[in-house]
Amino acid sequence: MRTRFFLPLALAATLFTAQPVFSQNIRELFRQGNAASTARNFSAAAQIFRTIISIEPNNAYAYTSLGFALEQQGNLEEAITNYRTSIRLDPNDAFAYNNLGIALRQQGNLAEAITNYRTAIRIDPNYVYSYTSLGNALRQQGNLAEAITNYRTAIRLDPINANAHNSLGFALYDQGNLEEAMSNYRTA
Repeated sequence: MRTRFFLPLALAATLFTAQPVFSQNIRELFRQGNAASTARNFSAAAQIFRTIISIEPNNAYAYTSLGFALEQQGNLEEAITNYRTSIRLDPNDAFAYNNLGIALRQQGNLAEAITNYRTAIRIDPNYVYSYTSLGNALRQQGNLAEAITNYRTAIRLDPINANAHNSLGFALYDQGNLEEAMSNYRTA
């Protein structure tokens, strides 16, 4: 009788104490995956993020992180698939929309890239990188006026953003505004 009582109690105690360790392991895996990405070891990062997904298949950030690692390896199709999965799991993640836009732009799909950048901006109007990404796609389309507006917004939000200043310089150069272009290059 005593064994029947203690066995379920012991199992329950194991389940409740295992959760913090499990959570700690996921955090550690993310730390390792992010460290591998920072070190530009994208194949190792992808493997780590796949492990996280196998443990937590609804972890949107793991899909975004895997998408980034795959994108850096030139595997755009699989990166796009992972970004879309992340967005399906968390439709309010501006970072995932921006990254999806970047991968789509690399494929030459400017219209869909622009849609994703605009969605990222709608979700987080202070997400500087989406303005710069949108400006780059618009500039590539030849829409210099709107590209410049987006670069200026990025700079207003982050005045020391070298990428936005540099991109604005290119757009101003394309417009023939050499003096202001040079000023932005120097600031960058």
